[in-house]
Amino acid sequence: MNRLIIIGNGFDLAHKYPTKYEDFLLFYFKNTVFAKYQPGVGYDDKLIKLSSGLDLMIHQDFESFGSLWQRILELKSNNNLQVNWPPNAGHLLKEIVENSIHNWVDIEHAYYKLLKTKLPKKGVGNLHSDIIGIQTLNEQFQFMISNLNDYIKRIPPPDSAHNPFYNVFTEDLIGKDGQKPDRTLILNFNYTQTLNPYMSRLKNTIKIDIHGIAGDDNNPIVFGFGDELDRDFQLMEDENIDDYFHYIKKFKYFLNSNYQNLLDFIRGGGKYEIFIVGHSCGLSDRTMLNTLFESKNCVSIKEFHHNTETAYTSKTYSISRHFKNKAAMLDKMVPFNPAHRCPQIGPPE
Repeated sequence: MNRLIIIGNGFDLAHKYPTKYEDFLLFYFKNTVFAKYQPGVGYDDKLIKLSSGLDLMIHQDFESFGSLWQRILELKSNNNLQVNWPPNAGHLLKEIVENSIHNWVDIEHAYYKLLKTKLPKKGVGNLHSDIIGIQTLNEQFQFMISNLNDYIKRIPPPDSAHNPFYNVFTEDLIGKDGQKPDRTLILNFNYTQTLNPYMSRLKNTIKIDIHGIAGDDNNPIVFGFGDELDRDFQLMEDENIDDYFHYIKKFKYFLNSNYQNLLDFIRGGGKYEIFIVGHSCGLSDRTMLNTLFESKNCVSIKEFHHNTETAYTSKTYSISRHFKNKAAMLDKMVPFNPAHRCPQIGPPE
């Protein structure tokens, strides 16, 4: 039996790395917006335009993006700060900060949600795709990706000599001697190098950084949307406008052999079990996860939950959305077990 371990951002968070979307936005405002702001001139980029009283907050030390954004709203309500959003695109950053976005996948979904608004709307006089809106939205998204890449690559690699997570990870997920699978594939969805120090210790284990690594020109980060089962995706294909597909993940997978290597493992390597560690299983990766879950070689899916039955149940809702064959999920999903907790250092947060 082989094993496929799906690694998501929860793995990095368990290592205490600042890889939440709020961490990135805090970095963006501190190191881009505030750093380039000029009193009397303001700040303007592809995501946001701020003018007037930004100097009232620029030297404050914000510990979270939530507190920073709340201060912006206070200044705006007091007419001390003007906040404007770029025209035509649907306001990507506004969609993110004002709609309780909690995961990276939700940012990708926010992009796709806005992209769908560019489709023709029957019955309201809009009979053609909004090509200018699509192009402007894509420019905003690319600007965000560039800033995200700059942020992630600044996160220092883990200390390979002093990492108490090693034994927890290798024993709980890879298995102790006598319990190890024949072959293990670690499918890493993160952009960090957190997993690298582990690999030298693991036998019969390969790693695929399916969405790239920040700062790696040979395997650049893949950020976008990957749900071709969505009904509106077919409408986009019928429009015959290439701009719709610039950030659809499938087309990024064709640029290297990562996805093909994954397919070789699940199709030609025999039966396999899936372990899910810290991955949200959101719709942004639906095409890929459907392929992995519904493969005839997949015999079971085990979710390493965040210490509670509620967390496990919530994740099964997400996993269910990736199955077209709902009966297959009943056959493959490993029932809740308190012992199947996502490995952590110290008590659960």
